[in-house]
Amino acid sequence: MAKLLIYLVNPQVPRSRDEEKKGLYPPLGLLYIATVLKERGYEVKIYELNVESSNKLIHDVQREQPDVVGITVHTVSFPIVKSLIKELRQSSPSTTIVCGGPHATLCPEDFINIADIVVRGEGEEVARDLPNLLHAIKELKTRAMKTTLVVQGASPNIDELPIPDRALLNTSYYGENIGVLVTSRGCPFNCLFCCVRYLFSRAYRARSPMKVLQEVLYLVDRFNVHRVKFVDDEFTVVRSRVREICQLLKEYGVGVTWSLPNGIRVDTVDERLLRDMSEAGCDLVWFGIESGSERVLKYIRKGIDLEKARGVIKIAKDYGIRVGGFFMIGAPGETLDEFKKIIDLIPKLDLDYIHFSIATPYPNTEFWNWVQVHGRFITLDYQYFEKTFIFETPDYTIRDRLRAVELLERELGYYELSDDVKIIEELLTRT
Repeated sequence: MAKLLIYLVNPQVPRSRDEEKKGLYPPLGLLYIATVLKERGYEVKIYELNVESSNKLIHDVQREQPDVVGITVHTVSFPIVKSLIKELRQSSPSTTIVCGGPHATLCPEDFINIADIVVRGEGEEVARDLPNLLHAIKELKTRAMKTTLVVQGASPNIDELPIPDRALLNTSYYGENIGVLVTSRGCPFNCLFCCVRYLFSRAYRARSPMKVLQEVLYLVDRFNVHRVKFVDDEFTVVRSRVREICQLLKEYGVGVTWSLPNGIRVDTVDERLLRDMSEAGCDLVWFGIESGSERVLKYIRKGIDLEKARGVIKIAKDYGIRVGGFFMIGAPGETLDEFKKIIDLIPKLDLDYIHFSIATPYPNTEFWNWVQVHGRFITLDYQYFEKTFIFETPDYTIRDRLRAVELLERELGYYELSDDVKIIEELLTRT
């Protein structure tokens, strides 16, 4: 087979105010796949549509007629991707369209007769088998006018994956976030509201401390990175591994500061680990606390102790680590009165930062099924997911949720969700 030309696309994803403040993260999932494809000898180009115009992509597709266009798809970006694929088809009918990412994993049925190939789960092993897949879809197309091949990606040994080649990116798009990296996949916990287990399973797979060090050194040497962000779904599951990473960072005199912006559990750290992290350059940790109600925490299977959370936060701050807390509005089983407990709790935690997200059920997940049993959806339009309240329950109506936002503004001065109030008011007039 001749050398393949492959475009990989990170589509535009609507972002919240807090996400805008954090800046754009490099698309590490795409980058892992791009690096695997490059090792196979294919020509690979990455398009970052959160910065670049889709017109450039369409123009290049029309001019170069790539063999494959691969697109990572989040639920909230699916409407945008659907329109984009129509334009791609018009520009190059012979190009094979491959979709992967969270929404492709959760809802492959949404891509039938839209994409040629849908990849569920992790994509590296699928990328290695790309020639066979292209042959298979070609055979299928000879028998039917429209068809879509759905493929389940195997979970790779992530310690054997290459370091993602950031040279494939326009690094100027990401600023200091070029120092973002992932050291593990999967989460062994089973929170009702979370969909990570559907994407990577509950089997926790971690890269060895030495491999983590090698990637940090690569970032320092190649891109002059001074700050690293570990964006694992749960970085501190295995404390001994984290301690070894800390020891290596100190032994090699790497000299970077680092943070855990995706959040970790308060019950996966202790004083010894926080001390080691601080000594190795960690200066910011976010904890997933989610609720101020012990009953709700038990109901959603978060299973943390709020008194322990207070103690862990104090220890982290004593070691000079700034601390942020993640919370939700609308957790399964929550009521407005129980949400008010968050308002009472936050001043006692002495957090440096807080972030509130809107509890969002995704299709074909346990949380989605829970809403169908215990409440009702206000909208199923993907463009509103994560941005506003898409469901309510008899015990926690949309009006109650709007009052919760007002409480955040009045009691805590938190205005990051204010725009969402306007969106839901518009939706309510349609129901």
